[in-house]
Amino acid sequence: MGHQVSTSTPHRIRGILRGIGLGLCGVFIVAWVQVPAGPREENAEKGKGKEKSVTVKLRADVQAGFSPLTITFTGRIKNMELDDEQFCHMGTLLVRKLVTGSFETIAGADPACLHGPEKLEIRPTFSIRHVVQNAGTYEFFAMVVTRDGRHITSNGVPVRVVTGTER
Repeated sequence: MGHQVSTSTPHRIRGILRGIGLGLCGVFIVAWVQVPAGPREENAEKGKGKEKSVTVKLRADVQAGFSPLTITFTGRIKNMELDDEQFCHMGTLLVRKLVTGSFETIAGADPACLHGPEKLEIRPTFSIRHVVQNAGTYEFFAMVVTRDGRHITSNGVPVRVVTGTER
């Protein structure tokens, strides 16, 4: 009869290598899942003693559309104490970043308290409606001005306006 070829040794080696490969993949997956948890816990421990700074988050109900585009911007002030008199009737401004890097004030109100110190009116949210008339790409920011003159600037919100069609 014919000559027989033994295939058991290559199959055994492939099986061993496959087992080692799967085992290493498992180890890497477990390590990948465990590694990010370490630094987060350390940062949480470090941040316990520090006071968080006040920030402003700005959102727009629409970020693209045809001119004239009406946009309602909503701002939220985070990490603010609701009894901090510096935020009583704070100025909330909507500003647009120009190509020069400077800001142009579009809308808003300056801080002015018209009541006694015993009546605080602090609102952590605000909204400003603005109509963009001209086509272009814009970046809007909210700027909060406290009673002592401190300026806190929000994240930028990009808006793209294209020329509208006559109806």
